Amino acid sequence: MKFFTQGQAITKENINKEIDEKTQDIIIAGDERRRKEYSELLGKIQQTQFASCWFMGDRESIAMWKLYSTKGGVAIKFKARQLTDTIIASAKSITNTDFGIFYYGPVSYKNIWPFDPEETLENKYNGLNKDKSYSFENEFRFVAVVSSDKKGTYSSFKLPIGQIYSFDLEVIANPFMEHWQFESLKQLLRFYHFEDKLLKSKMDVRK
Repeated sequence: MKFFTQGQAITKENINKEIDEKTQDIIIAGDERRRKEYSELLGKIQQTQFASCWFMGDRESIAMWKLYSTKGGVAIKFKARQLTDTIIASAKSITNTDFGIFYYGPVSYKNIWPFDPEETLENKYNGLNKDKSYSFENEFRFVAVVSSDKKGTYSSFKLPIGQIYSFDLEVIANPFMEHWQFESLKQLLRFYHFEDKLLKSKMDVRK
């Protein structure tokens, strides 16, 4: 769908000049119409799906740190099974019938942009497909979906997961974090009796 909305448009400049002018106008108008229709459909779909995205892996990613964190930021590392079981159980307990679908799983990275006609999208849900250029994200997603008639009703979706203290987790400091920032964060977490969860990054980087 992104291919049709953001790919190169057919214009007078790039259309096949061997086609007669009347047919050219029909083709250009049809391309413009399809782009508008796909763009509107894409917008509707995006307003009905709410995703929580996680990085899967035992090792840190410098690319993820640089893209999604400031120098003073942290990553919260959960045990995958504990987090997944908790979120699934919470989703099953939700009584809001507007959210009729909840799905989850690892993201499949395919040749979507630009689209490869030979590519096979194995995932049933489009929320679990992404272009290969993002494969370094190694993503796992939880997605809640409302019906199209509820589009625009919600701006977010929250699932209660209980007290964070009950999880076997780690708070990992950004590898570019300054020493004073780490100590300040440790002092703050000590106030909540959580300082033992704070760890320095295992990545050796030049600051």
